[in-house]
Amino acid sequence: MAEPHVYRQRWSIVVLIVTALFSIVVPILTFIYETPLAGLQDLAQLAVLPTAVLFIFVIPKLEVAADYVRIRNVFRTITVPWSQILAVEMRWALRIRTPEGTHAAWAVPLPGRTTGVGSLVGGRPSVAVPFEPSRTQEMRAAPEAAQHILRHLESTTQETEIANDQRVAVRWNWVSAVMLAITLTLSLAINLATK
Repeated sequence: MAEPHVYRQRWSIVVLIVTALFSIVVPILTFIYETPLAGLQDLAQLAVLPTAVLFIFVIPKLEVAADYVRIRNVFRTITVPWSQILAVEMRWALRIRTPEGTHAAWAVPLPGRTTGVGSLVGGRPSVAVPFEPSRTQEMRAAPEAAQHILRHLESTTQETEIANDQRVAVRWNWVSAVMLAITLTLSLAINLATK
């Protein structure tokens, strides 16, 4: 079985490194040129920045595999079997519509204005609409991940019925919630203790 294609926001690691360096350098300079207490306060306040960048830019990802599409957002991971995908939509981000609801992928924000990248026709996804020559501008705005999903859906047979034995799996990412809570609590505690 081939490795899944993984999509993340562009520049996510670079943004994380820059904010982490900023969050370390500023408190060190404050510690050296002002007071150690002021440096500790800066560290407590700026520790939230790399954490926010981690949650907003690095953690979210979209995996496109042979058997499923997996959306990893900050607090939930949604695994969608191909047979459950009814439509692929683009509004503010890539959204996958299933019989159980619509799931947005934070990792694939839309870099422009597009709607209706894939639409439901006869119970199965149809991808004829976005590939019309008159709509090339919309397809340029559609991210590679959406095109990858649509190509896979286009290659499947139209007779494929939605399988009842395959369900959309939703898993809550409690570690992310705990990490965020700890970071915010420590930052607030240090900030209050040093006033």
